[in-house]
Amino acid sequence: MDRKSIYSIIFFLLFSIKIFSSNGMMETFIKTDKTVFSYGEPIYIDYNISNVDFQAVELKISSYAFLNYRIEITDSQNISVKERDEAFSYQYKTREELKEKSNPLRDKIFQTRVLSPREMTGIRLDLLDTYELKPGIYYLKGVFYPSSSVLQPEIQIETPVIRIIIKESHYQEEERKLEKEKLKIELRNIQTPEDTVQAFLEGKLEKNWEKFFYVLDTRKLMKLFPQFYQSFEDALDEERRNIEKDFKIFFQNLNTDEKILTYEIEETIIRKKYAIVKAVISSSFHQKVIKREYKFGLEKKDRWYIYAYSVNQK
Repeated sequence: MDRKSIYSIIFFLLFSIKIFSSNGMMETFIKTDKTVFSYGEPIYIDYNISNVDFQAVELKISSYAFLNYRIEITDSQNISVKERDEAFSYQYKTREELKEKSNPLRDKIFQTRVLSPREMTGIRLDLLDTYELKPGIYYLKGVFYPSSSVLQPEIQIETPVIRIIIKESHYQEEERKLEKEKLKIELRNIQTPEDTVQAFLEGKLEKNWEKFFYVLDTRKLMKLFPQFYQSFEDALDEERRNIEKDFKIFFQNLNTDEKILTYEIEETIIRKKYAIVKAVISSSFHQKVIKREYKFGLEKKDRWYIYAYSVNQK
C-alpha cells in the first residue's frame, strides 16, 4: 500500500465521526402526550435528538440527565419559572463538583455515544421532578448539551418552543377564591411602615407577587433603573403603562432568585409622611447563606409605599 493510500485511510478514520458543532448536523425537538394537564398530574416530555448529517456524531452523555437535557419554562407573562429549591441545589452542587478535573467521577459518568446518520436518541422527563407548576399557560423550550453542560457548556442546541396549559380542578378553583379573599383582608390590614416592609419580604419569600407589588410605588422605584425611567418619562400614557408592565416583569425576575431564610426588622424612623425601615435578611444563594442589611424608603399616601431601598453586605 502506498503512502497516499495510507494518508487517505487515516483521513477517513479521523473524520468519519464528527464532534458536534452548530452547523445544522443535529435536530432536536420536544413533545408532550397532550397539551392540557390537570394540576398535579405528571407532565412527561419526550426529548428527541436526531443526527441529520451523513456522518456519525459523537456525543458525551452523562448518567445525570440534567447535564445534557434542560427544559426552560416561561409563563404567560414571559417570566422564567425557576427550579424547585432542592432540584436547583442538587444540580448546582453536582455541576460544580464535576467541574473539578481531579474528580474521579468525571470518567465514570460521561459516556461516549456515537449517533449514526439518521439515528435518533432521547429521553423522557417529568417536568414536576424539577419544577413546581401552578395552573396557567407555560411555554417550554429544550436546551441540549451534546458534550454536557460541564465539559462544553457553550455548545448547545435549542428546540422549538411548545405550549402547555395546566388547569385546576373545581375544588382547587374554590380554594383559590378563598385564598384571594384571605389575601384581600391581609392587604387591608397593612397600616404601618413595618407592616409594609414585612409584606414586601413575605411576598418575595412566598413568591406571592400580588402582595409584593401591592406595597411598592413602582413608578418611583423605577428611578433606580435609569434605562426604564428615562423611557417612561419620554413616553405617552399608553406607552407608559406598557413600560411599567415591563418594569414589573423585570423587577419580579430580579427578585425571584433570592431565597429568604429569615428576616428581622431592626429599626423604624418616621418623619411625617416619610419613613426609613432597616431590616437584616439572611438568604440562601447557591447553597451559601448571605446576611444583608436592607434600608427601605417609604412614603405615606393613602397608605405606606416603598419607593426606594438599598442593600449592604453584613
